[in-house]
Amino acid sequence: MYLGDAATNYGYALTAISVQDPAVPNKLSPVESGNKIIAVEVIISNLSGDMLNVNPIYATLVDAEGNVYKLEFPGVDYPNGNPQLESRRESTRRIAFQVPENAVADSIKFNIDGRLSDYLQASLKTAPAGHFAVAEPPSTPGSLYRSLAKLSKILDIRCLPLPYRTRLL
Repeated sequence: MYLGDAATNYGYALTAISVQDPAVPNKLSPVESGNKIIAVEVIISNLSGDMLNVNPIYATLVDAEGNVYKLEFPGVDYPNGNPQLESRRESTRRIAFQVPENAVADSIKFNIDGRLSDYLQASLKTAPAGHFAVAEPPSTPGSLYRSLAKLSKILDIRCLPLPYRTRLL
């Protein structure tokens, strides 16, 4: 798996779409000496018939050495938006982590509704040339939109990045 590939299980999908390393921290998030902020933008898709809590506190960053880092609050953006994600909807969030300066981001994990045993893990590794992102199953409504959204990120034609947005699948 690589950055842009969707991890799916439990009726949910997690796609990491961008990484800022280092990211500019929010003025309310002082960075300790020897540390930096890494911000990861993810799409969380609720493909199930249940409500899903998409609170960023359920996210962790895993570095190349296997070290795990918790959310840095507020990190880079002020939190807003409803943490409850209805069935057949998706939410885009930018989540920040404070890590040592030499840490290399490897993946992001998101615990489903805070359950430690159920999680999705998406890679943050840059895809090799010619790699096509693994998307959600083609039957998933909105997968074409997401593919076009990813392409717009690559071409950098989005005007205003929104830290949190939710849309119908």
